[in-house]
Order: sequence, then C-alpha cells, then structure tokens
Amino acid sequence: MQRYLILSLLLAATTLLNSADSELATRVDDLWRSGQSSEAIKLIDEQLAAGNTEITFMSAAADAMLAEHRYSRAADLYAQLAVIQQADADLYLDAKIHEWRARYLAGSENSQAEWITLERSLISTASADRGNSAAGSKDLAYRPQLQLEMAYCLEEETGNRPGRPTELLERFPDSSVVLRLAAADASALGFINNDRERIAAISDFLAGWPRNYWRQVAYRYWLYSAWRMHDRAELEKAAASYLAEFGASGECHGAISRYMLDLDMPIEVGLVHARRSMELFELELGTSGDLTGISTLHNETRYRPSQLPYLPPGKRQTFILYLYSRHNLARYMNKQAEFDIAL
Repeated sequence: MQRYLILSLLLAATTLLNSADSELATRVDDLWRSGQSSEAIKLIDEQLAAGNTEITFMSAAADAMLAEHRYSRAADLYAQLAVIQQADADLYLDAKIHEWRARYLAGSENSQAEWITLERSLISTASADRGNSAAGSKDLAYRPQLQLEMAYCLEEETGNRPGRPTELLERFPDSSVVLRLAAADASALGFINNDRERIAAISDFLAGWPRNYWRQVAYRYWLYSAWRMHDRAELEKAAASYLAEFGASGECHGAISRYMLDLDMPIEVGLVHARRSMELFELELGTSGDLTGISTLHNETRYRPSQLPYLPPGKRQTFILYLYSRHNLARYMNKQAEFDIAL
C-alpha cells in the first residue's frame, strides 16, 4: 500500500511540474506577444540562470528571442533545444532548422559565413563516420536519413536554393523534409479555384511525390473537385485510384463514402465504404467501438503534445478521424431511416 502511495505522489508531482512548466511557457509567450518584451526577457533570464531546461520553456524562450530580433540568443537557445531533443530525429531536426535560421539572420544573411562552413563540415563528417560507429546502434537506423535531411535543410535555410530533394525522395520518401515539402504542395492544391485545373495539378502532384502520406490529401482534393462539379464519373475515377493505393486506410474509405453520399450515388456502395472505414480505424486504434473504449481513447490521447504539422496523423488525430467515420455511418443510417442505429 505504501509503495502505491509513493508512486501516486510521484506521478502527482510530475503532473504538477509539467503543468507549471506549461504555464511558464505560456507566460513567456503571452508577455512578448502583448508587447511586454522586457518582462519576457527578464523572466527568461531568471529561468535560465536557475537552470531551467524544460522543453516547453526553452522552446517559448527561443521563439520569444527570435520574435524580438535577438537572433544570436535565439540561435543558442534552439541549439540547446536540439541537444535536449536529440533522441527524436524530427524534433532535433526542427530545432536545428530554427537555429540555422536565427544564425543566418544574425549574420546579416551571409550565405558564406564561417558557421555555415562548419555546420557543413560536421554533417559531412557524421555522414562519413556513420558506417564506422559501433555506438548508439539505436540511432543508426535513422542517421543516414537525418544527415541527408540536415544537409538539405542547411542549404535551404541559408539562401542557397537546394532545389528538389532527389536523393531523399528516392531513398526516404517519408522523411521529414519530403513530408514537409509535399505537405506544402498538397496544401497549395486547396487554393486552386478551377476544379479542372486542380485535377490537373493533382495529377502532377501524384507524379512528383511518390510513396508518402500527403498523397492521401491530394486524392481527397480530387474527390472534392469531382463533388463540386457534380461529376459522378470523375468521382468514381478518383475513388478507384485512391483505393488502389490506400485501400487499407480508414481515411480513404471514409472520404469516398462521404462524397458518394453527398452526390446521391448508390447508397449500398457508399455504405460498404462507410462501414469499412470504421472497421479499419477500430483495428488501428485497438478498440471495439463501445462507449467505454471510446472514452478511454479520448482520455489517453487528449493531452498528447501537438506534433509537427507536416507529419502524418498521430494517435489523437486518428482518433478524431475515427469519430468522423462514426458520424459518417450515422448519416447513412439516417438515409435508410435506421434512426435508432444512427442515434
């Protein structure tokens, strides 16, 4: 009993500390956003002097320094943040990108600065040594990818226009750099107002960005354009292509069934996809779909930290997409006058 009491107290203390750190980061953010930059910097200095290296605080402090054009200090804070987060390749790379951006701005946008040469050298050395290192075997799985990402992003952040990440695209099509660039191109599809032009752009996107998550977004824009044009043949074409590539995805079946229903297509076909979407999400999330299971999933995922926006959906986002699939199936039940089931 005493053991469990001690464990509960430790967990409670950790929760309080995490809450306090989060509130501190929010306080720093609120101060500089409201124009109280001197107060924000004073608070940051006090916390750094006290040895605070908590991630949310360090991130907020670095962002504040960058916003206040204190680029050298921002770069140093992002560099520390990268070291703290080096176990996570994506977070490490994100911190390094911010560090390089701040250093570039601090150097009056000098693309030939000594620190850039040094960073290139460090990346090249790490790439050359990766095959000879016996230590850190857990990290070696992603190091080749990480070195390529870092080399590309360093050039990108220092004004050297690296172009298309060809080697990354061929070797690591789901790398952070490829996902980020593909996400930006997928997002741009939403700004094309002419649906025929959008479908042509989608074709180019699918040809240019093979084998990564953001192809799903392109397919959904294709379905959306077909729906806007009330073109059932085009929607069936889009659905067939989407299913051929992502037939094991709950997102795929869910999107197809929604647009089929909205276009008043044969309900029995759309219903198959609606049910399959829910089944696939439940399989992925490991839930039977009962109220207790849904409540448990909600509580397990609701406080998860937000992830980088260009990454595929995490568990919380997947859970929300699953709820949409349930809502979508309810729409089908309503259409068939199965109101109790829908409810």
